[in-house]
Amino acid sequence: MATDSQLLIDIALRKGIVTPQQAAMLREELDMFPGQKIGNVMLKRQYITPEQLMELNALVAHQSISSMSSVKNPALGGTARRSGESVSRVGRSAGPTGISRLTMAREIPVERKIFDYIRFAVDKGCSDLHLSVGRPPYVRLNGELHYLKDTVLTAEGCRDLNFELLDEAQQEVILQNRQLDFALTVPGASRVRGNICHQRGGWEGAYRILPNKIRSIEQLGLPPVLKSLTDYNEGLVLVTGAAGQGKNTTVAAMLDHINQTREDHIITVEDPIEYIFEPAKCAITQREIGPHSQSFAAALRSALRQDPDVIFVGEMRDLETISIAITAAETGHLVFGTLHTNSASRTIARIMNAYPPGQRGQVCTIVADCLRGIVSQQLIPRKDKKGIALAQEILTFNAGIAQAIKDGKTHQLTSLMQAGKKYGMKTMDESLKELVDKGAISGRDAYLRTENKSAFESMRNN
Repeated sequence: MATDSQLLIDIALRKGIVTPQQAAMLREELDMFPGQKIGNVMLKRQYITPEQLMELNALVAHQSISSMSSVKNPALGGTARRSGESVSRVGRSAGPTGISRLTMAREIPVERKIFDYIRFAVDKGCSDLHLSVGRPPYVRLNGELHYLKDTVLTAEGCRDLNFELLDEAQQEVILQNRQLDFALTVPGASRVRGNICHQRGGWEGAYRILPNKIRSIEQLGLPPVLKSLTDYNEGLVLVTGAAGQGKNTTVAAMLDHINQTREDHIITVEDPIEYIFEPAKCAITQREIGPHSQSFAAALRSALRQDPDVIFVGEMRDLETISIAITAAETGHLVFGTLHTNSASRTIARIMNAYPPGQRGQVCTIVADCLRGIVSQQLIPRKDKKGIALAQEILTFNAGIAQAIKDGKTHQLTSLMQAGKKYGMKTMDESLKELVDKGAISGRDAYLRTENKSAFESMRNN
């Protein structure tokens, strides 16, 4: 038997109140979120007026009474099929298959299964948990993927696991955008950065496990020069690297060092918030794109009116955000930002290429004057023990670096870093070689990540 929400959509379509396209979208959303009040959704989107909603509700009530029957609820969708006799459960059992989805959610909340998976990942020291259609849940441990001995997820099962985590506002966003970034607070597992997206096989989720506490620069084994980058009162400090290379962990350690040692106002802008800072000596404002602001650029413009001393931009992803961040650094604020570049020279090139050609000369001069440091990093599976090793390229400010950037000669930055060891500088290749010489990583892993392949040719098979 059709639910009241389904009847409401059908009647609205028959009466010409909604279009077929609107009705199709509403039905899809109702299938994903059976418990929502579809009339309120239609009203919120201005598909109908309040008067039309009253009329539709009256018609639905009349039709429901006249067609009442004893037909049972449909069986639960999303029961995962077994991948074999030796499968072992990580989470709770899926429960009986003849229970409606609404009843199932009340008796055994789906999010508890995900919480169990996340707790399992935390206990094993994993960095990520993945829930994807057509395979068991899998985790990333020390940079490598491992499948759990668990059920293979169907499209409906995977969708239900991921979507039960979302609130009403997040449901609206994901149904419109087909993807969503968000953060979770899981008892016993701290915070988790989640991403749900729609792909060919259906909905899938990726969950990054974040540590319970912000680790200090010393606890992370970061070089002392990173502390010196936090001593500035103004300028631009960039931490760069591919996704999943620990950029935010490094920035969090640097920001918390400021928090412990200075009396400043720190504002962070992230998508989503990853680390929660406990104010020590600093006042701290943390904003998230979506719940707190429309965009990085809008949040940054607002931040400049909030009397900040230190600003963290979670991702400098477009010209407007880059421009405002540089302006903030130029006008007396210490600005930290991240980019998805893997070297200092590529970072400068990325910033320059964001601007129209006619502005690049002026921007080179501004960046040269306000840049305080670039830290590019890679995480590499260890050879000597379990875990990962950190390779970092570090560029710090001096007259030679500033002049090379002003002249647009970013190709000179590598040689300047090699000559700037007394300032704490080193290239990525130097960092990789140090790790190989210590026996921390294999020569092959270093070879795959080096800029200068010929210099690492002799160790590529070690």
